Amino acid sequence: MIRTRIILLFILFCSPAFAQDVADTLYLDREAKIDLIAGENYSYLIDHYGEFTIEDVIGSDFQTAISDVEWNASLEAKSVWVKIVISNVSSGSLGSYLYWEPNGYAFIEEDSFTVIEVKTGQFLPFTARDVQTTDPIMHIVVPANESRTVYLRIDQTADSFDWFADLDSYLIESSAWMRDSSDRNWQYGIFFGVLFFIVLYNLIFYFTLRDKSYLMYVFFMAFISLVWVNANNYTFRYLFPESLNARLITININYFAMCVISVFYLLFTMHYLRTKEILPRWHRALKVMLVIAILLFVLGVVVYLVWGTQIGFLSITMTTLLFIFISIATAFNALQKKYTPAWYFIIGNGVMFVMLFLQMTHLLPSDVVFGYITLVQVGSLVQVSMFSLGLAKRISVIRDDREKAQEESIEQLKVNEELKTKVNRELEQKVSERTAELSEQKKIVEEKNKDITDSITYAKRLQKAILPSEEIWKTALKDSFIFYLPKDIVAGDFYWLEKRDNVVFVAAADCTGHGVPGAMVSVVCSNAMNRAYKEFGIDDPGKLLDKVRELVLDTFSKSSDQVKDGMDISLARIDLNTREVAWAGANNPLWYVSNGIVNEIKGNKQPIGISDSPVPFTTHQVNLKAGDLIYLFTDGYADQFGGPRGKKFKYKPLQELLLAIAEKPMSAQHQILHSTLTGWRGSLEQIDDVCIVGIRV
Repeated sequence: MIRTRIILLFILFCSPAFAQDVADTLYLDREAKIDLIAGENYSYLIDHYGEFTIEDVIGSDFQTAISDVEWNASLEAKSVWVKIVISNVSSGSLGSYLYWEPNGYAFIEEDSFTVIEVKTGQFLPFTARDVQTTDPIMHIVVPANESRTVYLRIDQTADSFDWFADLDSYLIESSAWMRDSSDRNWQYGIFFGVLFFIVLYNLIFYFTLRDKSYLMYVFFMAFISLVWVNANNYTFRYLFPESLNARLITININYFAMCVISVFYLLFTMHYLRTKEILPRWHRALKVMLVIAILLFVLGVVVYLVWGTQIGFLSITMTTLLFIFISIATAFNALQKKYTPAWYFIIGNGVMFVMLFLQMTHLLPSDVVFGYITLVQVGSLVQVSMFSLGLAKRISVIRDDREKAQEESIEQLKVNEELKTKVNRELEQKVSERTAELSEQKKIVEEKNKDITDSITYAKRLQKAILPSEEIWKTALKDSFIFYLPKDIVAGDFYWLEKRDNVVFVAAADCTGHGVPGAMVSVVCSNAMNRAYKEFGIDDPGKLLDKVRELVLDTFSKSSDQVKDGMDISLARIDLNTREVAWAGANNPLWYVSNGIVNEIKGNKQPIGISDSPVPFTTHQVNLKAGDLIYLFTDGYADQFGGPRGKKFKYKPLQELLLAIAEKPMSAQHQILHSTLTGWRGSLEQIDDVCIVGIRV
């Protein structure tokens, strides 16, 4: 309501002929173009309730200004009627076009009996217009030396008084309109052609150089082009010609496009001015502005979707101006860093500001200087052109910086090469001085390595001496095999056998570690096995392992350091006559094959050594048939890495392998186990000692 009062006051005080009752006649001549001014060449009639018909209006009195008496009532008026008299002063019939923006109806009185009705307004669908052009115009033909009276009814809406107050209406003779339309078309063609060329040019550069500055600039330019296309009603004309709301759609598109322009303008500024590298503080400030621009866009979308209104062009315009001021300040700081492309940025924005100021203040008539292209459009062309030149300069600067950096790198490489040559000479001298010394030291090391290797080889002979010989083994267990493969020269794994009458004790043990440390532990554990069996005469496997644990712990307790070493073991007592097997295990299980099935007996989950909660070892009894097999083993075979994926062999495949070869002779089983492990391991290193004992009862 306040806006409406201001507009009506504007109409009241802007009318220089408000004392007249009827406005002057418009005299139409060839090439004539007449701007319509309130009170001078058209007058008004207030239709308070919107009830007047054209018949009522033709005979009514029009006036050039709203009187004080009618002031308050006119604010609530449903319609306003405008009367225009057009007189042809030429000797021939003339066609004319009346440009009239407000929505409503036009009635052309050709004579006292004929009145032609025409719809008018910016929001009229394109296909429903009297003349199908972008502008809202109507065609009026006035015969020679005759007059035509035009009555325009303005239907009051939220936007009607805006158009009414702008007074952006005129009457133009047909040939003049054709000439102006032609001039406008080619001028706009050049304008949009330049914009399209700049967008395409920079898009090609983006795909060539992959520089994000060009991509941000292309988006910035694309949305600027969208704004100007919408501003000139081309979107309405070519995309939504039938829509009643198309004009509103294009207005809203422009509003949101302005928000998006701000976002890409800031992104372009940050990439173009290289703020992240050159001006980190200003880069942070621009990032804050970018967040504000995005929030403003989101807020505008939310407000429009919820309330159907905009937060205002003024707010987005002021925010955009703030962004431009900050970006120009950033450019001046970039100049202080001797970043010359900033000049193009400053000049482009500066020209845009000057043109915007001149257009707003009307100090320079744009139609006289540039025709139909506005000062802001000219400023926009200069701005984007300078930005394009600046991008080219930016690439040149980056290339020069890289070339300079390459030259500095080459120079530094030369210095480094000289320094390297000097250092090499000094090193060669020192190397030659130390060669003799190193040669002597090498001999000493080789002699010591030989001594160590000889010692370990001798230790192997000693360890082999504690293992049952092949003769003793074959005498006690004729149908059996031992697959024994140490990781190093000596091993932590060992096998053990004792025979008393028809009873055989056999074990496969895995001591902590491998190599020399494991071999030392194996000596201790093997000695404890011999003592528990021979000295203490224990023949129960579980009790024997209890005694072995006691002896091992007693041995290690004599050291000043706490020794946590020990062994995992699978120990079986086999009665060769009855085929009864008594078995006990520390961590390791017993597998036996009977009736074509691999059966497993699990050992106690504790080692022969220090344990958190030690318990007596359990003795298990198994009755086997002739031809059944038992397998005692350590974890080395199942834990070996290999295969196509470098993973462990694992226990399940080992069970399947043993079951598959169970019917084969024991010597053949030994050979298959060896070849399978070798093929599985491939080029990988053996990670642990391997020991498997197979016995057919």
